Amino acid sequence: MGNRISKVKKKPKPSSQRDKGYSNILHHLSKGKIAQGKHNKNIERLLKQIMATQDEEAGKLNALSTQLQKANDEIQKAIQDLKDALAAGGNTSPAVDAATDALTAKAQALDDIVPDAP
Repeated sequence: MGNRISKVKKKPKPSSQRDKGYSNILHHLSKGKIAQGKHNKNIERLLKQIMATQDEEAGKLNALSTQLQKANDEIQKAIQDLKDALAAGGNTSPAVDAATDALTAKAQALDDIVPDAP
């Protein structure tokens, strides 16, 4: 009988604490990347929402500015029409002159609320 050398399959080496720790770190890092990606997506979504909200508000402000300009133009025209009618009628009393001046001052105060564009 011959000497037989049998090949014995070696059992895998048990994981050391170091190997387990490294694996654990990799596991948490990969989770962190996923969580960070979700966090970044949330931030991006919120930024888009903020910018959309600002665009909406800018639109509302521009519409309000246009409305105020229209009102100002109409008031100025009405005052000028009144002055023209009074001037066409001849001499006006001091009371009419005072009322016209007061109306002009109020219109100017309304105009001063929104500064003129440079």
